[in-house]
Formats: sequence, C-alpha cells, structure tokens
Amino acid sequence: MSFLENLPDDIIITILLNLNCKSILLMCQLSSNLSNFCQRNLDNILRQTLNKITDLKTNDYNRQQLLILYQSLCQHKSISAGNSYSLILSNIGQIYAFGFNCHGQLGLGDYTDKNSPTLILNLNRIIQIATGYEHSLALSNIGQIYAFGRNDGGQLGLGNNAMKNIPTLVPNLPNIVQISTGFRHSLILSDISQMYNCGSLSWLDLGDTIFTLMLNLINIVQISTGFRHSLILSNIGQIYAFGNNPNGELGLGDIKRRYIPTLIPNINYIIQISAGYSHSLVLSNNGQIYAFGANDFGQLGLDDKIDRNVHTLISNLPIIIQISAGGEYSLVLSNIGQIYVFGGNSAGRLGLGDEHDRNVPTLISNLEYIRQISAGESHSLILSNNGQIYAFGSNDHGQLGLRDNDNRNVPTKVMSIY
Repeated sequence: MSFLENLPDDIIITILLNLNCKSILLMCQLSSNLSNFCQRNLDNILRQTLNKITDLKTNDYNRQQLLILYQSLCQHKSISAGNSYSLILSNIGQIYAFGFNCHGQLGLGDYTDKNSPTLILNLNRIIQIATGYEHSLALSNIGQIYAFGRNDGGQLGLGNNAMKNIPTLVPNLPNIVQISTGFRHSLILSDISQMYNCGSLSWLDLGDTIFTLMLNLINIVQISTGFRHSLILSNIGQIYAFGNNPNGELGLGDIKRRYIPTLIPNINYIIQISAGYSHSLVLSNNGQIYAFGANDFGQLGLDDKIDRNVHTLISNLPIIIQISAGGEYSLVLSNIGQIYVFGGNSAGRLGLGDEHDRNVPTLISNLEYIRQISAGESHSLILSNNGQIYAFGSNDHGQLGLRDNDNRNVPTKVMSIY
C-alpha cells in the first residue's frame, strides 16, 4: 500500500470514501503511515461516510461516538445464535452450522442434529447470516438470499410452505443488504433502504409466502426481528415497531398489538436495535442502552423484575457499542471489548459460572478483546478480535458446537474463523 502513502491527503480521502463501508478502518491499519494519516483525518472520513447512509447530524460527535455509529451500521455479524442452533460465518464467506435440525435449519441436506461445526457445502461468498426460531437466511456478496429450514408460515419467502433442508435461492428480489429472522417471519432490507417482509407473526395463520414491500417506510438502515415482534431503525435515528406486544416489547406505552410499523415516540439518536423473545434493547449514539418489554427474569437490566412498556435507561454501564437481546436474557458489549450480561441464567447462558439470574448488568470476568456477541434462545456465541468463537449456555441439541450435549456456564472455545 506504499503508493497510497505517497499521495496527497485529498486524494487518499477520495479513495477511502469510495471504498466499501466495512473497508475504511481496515485500510487505516495497513501501515504506520496510513495509520498516521487516518488519525489526522478519521473524524472527517467517518462523518462523510455516515452522511451517505444516515441523516443524523454528526458535526458535534466526538471520535468515540462516530466510531460507535460507524461500527453499528457497517459491521455484519459472523455469529448467529438461534433457537437451539448456531451458524458461523468464516472469513472466506463459508457457513458452519450446528445444533437443532428438525426442520433442516442447518442447511445440510438432512434433519439430524449436529454437535460440531459442519460446513454447508456449495454455499460460498456469503456476507451475512441470520438464525430464527427454526429457519435461516444467508446473504451473498451480490445481494442474493438463500433460505432454509421451517416454512409453515411462509417465512422462507419461496412462494410456498414447503420446508427446505438445503439453502435455496429466493427469486425475484432486488439487491439486498440486510436480513433478519424471527419465529415465523423474516425481514429483509434492500440497497435503496426499502423493507420487505414475509411469513406470519401469528401461531396459526399461514402468512405471506413471498417477500412483500412494506409501503410508507423509507430510509431504513437497520432491521431486527424478535420472536413475534420487530423493530426498524430509520436513517434519522428513530424506531418503528410492530407485532405482538403483551409485555410492552414495542415500547409504545401500552400492550396493544400493532399490525403496521408504528413510530416509538420521544426517543431519538438511536444507532442500533435488537428485538429478543419478548423484550427489546436499543442503543443511543452516546453508547447508552434503553430497554423495554418483558422483565420477569431481569432481562431489562433495571434491578427489578417489572415489565416496561416505554423505553427505560439502563444505568451503571460503560460506553456500549453492541447489543443482543436473547430468549430471556441480554448481552451487551463495551467499547473496550468486555461483555456485560443480565437476565435469566438457566443452563448458564450468561456465562458467569453459575445458574443464578441477574437483574443488573454483570461483567463476564477474564474475557476481553471481544468483537461480536449473539444471544440465542438459551445459548450465547461470542467472537474475539483474533477470530476465536466461544459458546456457553444450553447444549441439549449440540448448539454450542463442542462435540457433546453438555451445558456450559463459562465461555468455552469452539473454533476459529480465521
């Protein structure tokens, strides 16, 4: 990269601004000279890059706030913990699957559980993965979606209700940049910030079997599906919610179900959203977390077990850069790579060495330099900066990938993706 280092600053900035969103910080790490250049110009580069994808006013953001926003919008997950199964995305775009497989949600051509990471054959150049209740989506580097697993609600978007045990291309879609899976429904986001959905939010009705454009929604930058509710983030930091709401998980001040996306009032400058089983977490641009929904296990981290139907600030946390709402618990990642956990802890899903619930954020000790987190229904996956995958929690179907079916209550190494 020495040729870049000898170019004028304005030329280097132009080159960096035309790179893929995920590549800019990597380029800044390639050499000491480029690193020095980025230290001088990074704030400006991040602001200009973010202005391409969001209308948030970032002139007053410090570097830490810019990095939080940038990483939340540009980083795709390499780990995805679902309902008793897991998908892992390697650094070369291949998927490894393990765990529960009764509906073919592992994409391996059979319906047999796997307790060790198993490569999905003939599926390459994948850039994003999503695990739902019992179905999965994979996004390729050319914006195509492959679907597999349970399909009784039409959640695979294939125009029928037949389950698939191998990745199957979803036809007739625009270029897709983001995917998310829930219980019997899926959401996808196109490259022009339009959202499509398929499947059903109900236990009984069949739902739409093809992805259908959700009208009156524009400038969407992030989507998140919970068990039977969904959150949507706009490019101006506002949240829309729809679906089931018996515990206030939509954050709308009541427990009424919503059939169309509804703006959550009095909350702005949100940069990340996560819908869990029956609770929700959202992350603000200053690294603070707001929680709402079910709290019977302390999964809101508010030092009690009282449900909330409006967004409520979680106190006593450091700056947070990533959130993940799981079955009845939550994982959050700090800006220095440490994990805090709270909520139900059966089978050791909090990774704290015991099975006692926590209703306040609790640090997982002796675990540092973490890059990504994923909370499933009852197990957790984490990715370290050096590419190591760790797992903990329930393992009754081999979803920890540790070649047995024994639960783990501390983070245990599974594999490396580098």
